[in-house]
Amino acid sequence: MLRIVRTGVLAVWAAAVLAGCQSPTEPDDTIVVDDFVEASQTPNPAEANTGDGRTYEKPQAELPSLFLPYDWKVRFGVTLLVNSTASDKDLHLKFPIEITSVNIAVQQCSSGIVIPPSGDAIYAAHDVVSSTGNSFGSVNATNTLTLDVWYDLPNGRKEACIDVTVGLKWKNDDNLDITGNKVTRVRVAG
Repeated sequence: MLRIVRTGVLAVWAAAVLAGCQSPTEPDDTIVVDDFVEASQTPNPAEANTGDGRTYEKPQAELPSLFLPYDWKVRFGVTLLVNSTASDKDLHLKFPIEITSVNIAVQQCSSGIVIPPSGDAIYAAHDVVSSTGNSFGSVNATNTLTLDVWYDLPNGRKEACIDVTVGLKWKNDDNLDITGNKVTRVRVAG
């Protein structure tokens, strides 16, 4: 029994020591995208309008699903800028940086404070209406994504916080693919 405990402790210690010795060019190292990508929203805050008829499916227990129109639609832009930190040799970052995905998460808010829903779900859909590009070729390069978001909140209000997650991919000095996400919170006025 004592041998098993000693062996387990040694294995944990060895794993901790080896984890501390990883090279910064390993593909699974954590690189904080917020250090080299900045984001801004236009307009700020965004202004939602009544939905335009696009619908969502609301399942019901033991009844047929309902198809309901979204209450709100909002259009806004998110501009991403690769700042000068991207040229820091410790990042081992090689250009271009590619945009690989755009996802959203809509949350109900009050004065910018997220209010978790009690009961009903939040329903949302989005489209990327336009983009000025799909990659960044150098430091100070920008891309603006214009998004349409349709949503329906349990509290019935239009004020929302929308987290826009932009997936990014680039290569390191060893030509290994590295990925990261830039998350931007977009405020929608009430």
